[in-house]
Amino acid sequence: MKMVQFTEYGGPDVLEVKEVERPSPSGRHVLIEAEAIGVNYADTARREGRYVVPTPLPFVPGTEVAGVVREVGPDVQAIRPGQRVVALVESGGYAEFVAVDERAVVSLPDGMDVQQAAALPVQGLSAYHILKTMSRLEDGETVLVHAAAGGVGTLAVQLAKRFGAKTVIATASTEEKRELARRLGADVTIDYTQNDWTKAVMEATDGRGVD
Repeated sequence: MKMVQFTEYGGPDVLEVKEVERPSPSGRHVLIEAEAIGVNYADTARREGRYVVPTPLPFVPGTEVAGVVREVGPDVQAIRPGQRVVALVESGGYAEFVAVDERAVVSLPDGMDVQQAAALPVQGLSAYHILKTMSRLEDGETVLVHAAAGGVGTLAVQLAKRFGAKTVIATASTEEKRELARRLGADVTIDYTQNDWTKAVMEATDGRGVD
């Protein structure tokens, strides 16, 4: 199979396509044939050697994989060959086939696009935990979402509304991005490149600020 790895830190040019043997799943691992993968800032930081944890070389980046299960290990309990799934992995997602523990695998509902699914594990879980685990968002509260047109931001805007936020204030640097945030449910949009953007937040909340 083909995979992408780097043996030195640097720009995109350090990424190399390699031919390697396809892995065989053991234990509770399943083998996913990748149809879509996520590309995240973490992958870029890994490649540049500036991630929050060490990146050993050689390294195969990629933490999000969506596709079809082709094989399963002997101890797999819930996942079966032929299932459409998405998985969150530590690394190794830039490959045609990825072996991953079934406990990190989620079955896809019928009709869900694999490209959409591949965008969910990192950004989706980040947006969820920021809003619910850390911020403990409650009904009727006001939420400020920075970089609202980015991966985490677009999901955070939508989730905040679903979680009961009364007002979602979204910041973004261009009118096109702010329009996207409005389409996704933002009640107020602000250009954070302006020096007085914090004043705009206070005006939008009648001087109260956000929760």
